[in-house]
Amino acid sequence: VNSEVWLALGFLTTVSGFQIPCRLVDSRPCAAAKGFERMPGVSGAITFRRMDRHREKKFRLSLNMGTTDSDFKLWLENMGVKSEKLQPSDFGGLRGMRSLEAIRSGEVLVELPISSTLCVGDEQPCIISDWVDQRFWYVSSLHVRLAMLLLYEVAKGKNSHMYPWILSLPVSHDDKLARWSDAELEELQDESLAAEARQQRASIDGAFEALRASSPRTQVTLESFRWAMDTAISR
Repeated sequence: VNSEVWLALGFLTTVSGFQIPCRLVDSRPCAAAKGFERMPGVSGAITFRRMDRHREKKFRLSLNMGTTDSDFKLWLENMGVKSEKLQPSDFGGLRGMRSLEAIRSGEVLVELPISSTLCVGDEQPCIISDWVDQRFWYVSSLHVRLAMLLLYEVAKGKNSHMYPWILSLPVSHDDKLARWSDAELEELQDESLAAEARQQRASIDGAFEALRASSPRTQVTLESFRWAMDTAISR
């Protein structure tokens, strides 16, 4: 089975089982975008589960306000993305998607061309071989490949066709468990969860060291690599 991971639309995710049915215009199989939930008491809204209050303020400050809703909507239209029943909305400082009409069970809510996504697959060749060593690409996980593809587009700046979408991404992922300090992880009083967070942190940093060793011409800092990995993992 050929696995596939893709980034699309700048949706923000949390741990949740809610799914938004999506369809690629070219009819390629595509997993639903996960990570949204219907908040109790919020009619017709799909938004974030509220996190612990001591982290919520820091999270709100991490959201990138580099693009306006109108800029983003224009980009979506230009890219051929169709989402007539949903619109990006703000819920007390937290971003989410609001339904504009009643939604039927199983209804496709987002239709998008694959050109509006960043997508990597098991058998996909390295399309950024001028920037990253091909051997590193082929031995890396799909999340690492996706992170490298994201950083490649970020490096293009305004020349990237994904630029308005990139501006909509969080500038920080300090709310992610892998970014918590050991002291904060201890407060969870859940050793298995804390161990998982430490393992993810070590895995990301290990991938960065492998990148530095194999692709010295790739000018990526540990901080930017962590950001790209956290972005790829959390989409």
